[in-house]
Amino acid sequence: MMKQFSNKRDSSPLLLEGGGSDFWRIGKYTHCLITGSSGQGKTWAGWLILSDLYLKTKNYSEDKKIRLVVADPKFDWRFAKESKWVFRGDEATKAVDVVFSEFEKRKIHADDIDSFPFLILWIDEANSLVESILDKKIKDEFIRKIRLLLFQARFVKIRVLMLGQAISASVTGGSDARSQFDCILVFNINNPLNRTLIAIDEQDKNFVEKNLPRGQAYWVVDGEKTRKVKLKRVPPKGLNILQENLKKLLNWNL
Repeated sequence: MMKQFSNKRDSSPLLLEGGGSDFWRIGKYTHCLITGSSGQGKTWAGWLILSDLYLKTKNYSEDKKIRLVVADPKFDWRFAKESKWVFRGDEATKAVDVVFSEFEKRKIHADDIDSFPFLILWIDEANSLVESILDKKIKDEFIRKIRLLLFQARFVKIRVLMLGQAISASVTGGSDARSQFDCILVFNINNPLNRTLIAIDEQDKNFVEKNLPRGQAYWVVDGEKTRKVKLKRVPPKGLNILQENLKKLLNWNL
């Protein structure tokens, strides 16, 4: 029997089966991966997660606030197209270059890193973004940067939020780099790559559903039991508020 998801009144975007809620704890964990088939709600889930982070940190001191850079090959961020930190279409790969440059700068100031705000790199449709780079040398350099960000950027308060239908090891520069995601939201386990992301107790045969209802997913957090979650519902009028929250994460200067 399916346990219920309670809709808490706080901003946390992921409602846990059986009660409670959760969110991406970027101070405790590192990178986040959202994967699933087209139309299952990956982008919406990412927006909810980021909006929640804004609401939780908006009154914090500068060193604990969130900054955002977006690689948007699908033009989903049209509402923020004026922002210089949203790189759209064929320009999407430049987002990685910008964050990697900031990563290099922060390494120089590593002794003072606590004074820096958190910086999140959003990479949507990661597989197709990599495949869109036709020049092999440029592609290899792009993958190298992603790999280094996944392995080392955590130490300088930079996080990667990656979305895709199934993230192959070739996108992240190896399976060891793909394992650097501490938090994973999986909408579709029919894909063999996605199935490997979930650690399930083999005795719990009723836990895994190949086709979860729309808006539900598996939430995998390093060191914790895999949970089923449901995305928090936002009324239609709340979409504008959510998008305004995201635009505030983009309102910053180097």
